[in-house]
Amino acid sequence: MNRRLIYFAAAALVTLAAVASDGLDNLPVKQVNGRDCRYYEVAQGETVYSIARKLHISREEIEKANPSVRDGLRAGQILYFPVESSTWKPRRHTVQSKETIYGIARAYGITTDQLIEWNPQARDGIRKDQVLIVSDPTYRPATLAVADSRTSEPSASVSEIPQQSSPKAVDTPAPTVTYRIGEKESLYRIAVNHNTTVSTLLALNPGLDERHYEAGQTILVPGVSSSPAGEAVASNVEHRQVAPASGADVVMGRYRVKSKETFYSIAHANGLTIEELEKANPEVGVLKEGMILNIPLAGQVASSDNGDEDNNSSDNIDPTMAVPGENPVAADDVPSAVQTAGRQEVNVALMLPLMLNQSQQPKKAQLYTEFYKGFLLAVDTMRRCGTPINVSVFDTEDSAMRVGSLLRDSSLTAAGVIIAPDDETQLSMLGNFARVKGLNVLNLFVVKDTTYRSNPSMMQGNIPHSMMYDKAITGLLRNCGEYTPVIVSHSESPDDKAEFVTALKHRMDMEGRQYHQVTFDNVLRLNDLSQLDQDGRYVFIPVSGRQAELNRLTGAISEFREKSSQSDPVRIFGYPEWITFRGETLVNMHKLNTVVFSRFYTVPDDPAMRGVDEGFQRWYGEPMANYVPRQGTFGYDTGLFVINWLRSQQSETPASHVGLQNGFNFIRVPEGGWVNDQLYLINFRPSGLIDKISL
Repeated sequence: MNRRLIYFAAAALVTLAAVASDGLDNLPVKQVNGRDCRYYEVAQGETVYSIARKLHISREEIEKANPSVRDGLRAGQILYFPVESSTWKPRRHTVQSKETIYGIARAYGITTDQLIEWNPQARDGIRKDQVLIVSDPTYRPATLAVADSRTSEPSASVSEIPQQSSPKAVDTPAPTVTYRIGEKESLYRIAVNHNTTVSTLLALNPGLDERHYEAGQTILVPGVSSSPAGEAVASNVEHRQVAPASGADVVMGRYRVKSKETFYSIAHANGLTIEELEKANPEVGVLKEGMILNIPLAGQVASSDNGDEDNNSSDNIDPTMAVPGENPVAADDVPSAVQTAGRQEVNVALMLPLMLNQSQQPKKAQLYTEFYKGFLLAVDTMRRCGTPINVSVFDTEDSAMRVGSLLRDSSLTAAGVIIAPDDETQLSMLGNFARVKGLNVLNLFVVKDTTYRSNPSMMQGNIPHSMMYDKAITGLLRNCGEYTPVIVSHSESPDDKAEFVTALKHRMDMEGRQYHQVTFDNVLRLNDLSQLDQDGRYVFIPVSGRQAELNRLTGAISEFREKSSQSDPVRIFGYPEWITFRGETLVNMHKLNTVVFSRFYTVPDDPAMRGVDEGFQRWYGEPMANYVPRQGTFGYDTGLFVINWLRSQQSETPASHVGLQNGFNFIRVPEGGWVNDQLYLINFRPSGLIDKISL
């Protein structure tokens, strides 16, 4: 009898594996928390990678539906996959050798930002045979071909894109020759004719814009050997001359990848976007220590002068002296500000209450000074962008009268963006001024200001509460879709999140989603959860964001988790203030796979953040103040966003920017200005890792 049982059990496992090998759609289905799910039982020795190949899906799709697999698999574990309510299925692409994120995005008619949004793991590179989602139910391009809107040249399918040859040795720059662009000739056609790629052309010509170029323009194409390396300006970057520009040689950096570095950290450290870094390295898929990357340094020129003087050297400038009160800061006063003739200038004005007229700065003024210092650090990071950067700084002295007098300064009218102070009256004055002058005012500090709704010059840098709650609820229902929501309230506790909870319940009622409500006295106990199925999966949402109220819940939820037969039965969803919690509360947040929403967050031990911290300490002789959010990091993120937007000016809409702490994704309000709708989900995982997910 035992042998027969063993035989039938083994046969069942073989049958399940055979079904699974045909793909996810052939898995058996059962109801979980009132929703149909396909399920798969993990066999001995299986890995997430082997299961992904067997089910013809990506590792990331498995992790999204079953977050617990990130912390390991065990034999007998059941994996669940929701049955899609729609027959539409996302299109997938299997990465081929030498393909890049940039090339794949172009091939499918999407942006790299969209590709990374659908495949967050691709932010730090891709590998051969990796499966990527390249379409989404909310974004379906009309064609999957690469179309060139400037000419009638034929488009290229994925297989038709010319492949880049292997990287050259570090000391052997790619040979080049000059080429004059003909009438109606596209970069794609030039690349095909020279057996190369558009990405390679852009890397060889750092000043070349793939959307705006003219017939008769001279560029470099693969051909004749280039000149020897130029003068270095960073410890880990070597340079070589690659293109003539205004009588001088623009240099391309060669960067040696260090241990644990990512595309994201290298791009940030060198004042680039991930897309710019990938354009310069089209053949690189996965970073490895010791690998050599191209770094576009369009703002640097190789000089034949052997003198020691360097006007842009960061060692010779003290940024702390660059706060002249009412006088604008000239470009030479900004650390390593770029002075490159023939390029459109970037002009930014900061109007902040620095309170330099007082013998001792108030705490508020110290924080604004730190914001300004972080902004200057971003300017220094962007010193190689090839565009002159001019920063004007005005001390408002926290006075409306003072602001009124500063508005008569003619230099303000040259600013592409004015960063406003935190006073509503002063902000209104600036908004009216900018509307008349046709300027943009970036409001970062008056969270509840609504003048952007009617003033086309106003840019609200904080996502409004109603919009934030809507996105947070969408993020909750999307990222915790396999969990039934449980709204938990203490009979005598404050309901300071009642507005959010009301909006959540309304959304779930409208969508017909099942949820539970639990009320308890004093401390939540296991018997208070008796209405819940012990084998169900639940996400608990408290009605208060206070730490004491969260601590009332975690004991009973932990007990429920231990008694469940599910591998990952519970999660907690919470609020922005939770990112400041420490000690035992933070330990429990990790243990219970907690997700919170927030306008900002800095991932601990982020290598790019460490680099900014070290730069700040080196420049100013002291670390940033230990506040949440940190104003120095806020200034740094703002600086990178503003400078990149103003220097591109390819479209009226600012490009989105995910910073080290703060992010920007502005959308135009009908008959009004702009509003930033950037929001993050922060997942405190049981493994101790923390995910920052852009919504």
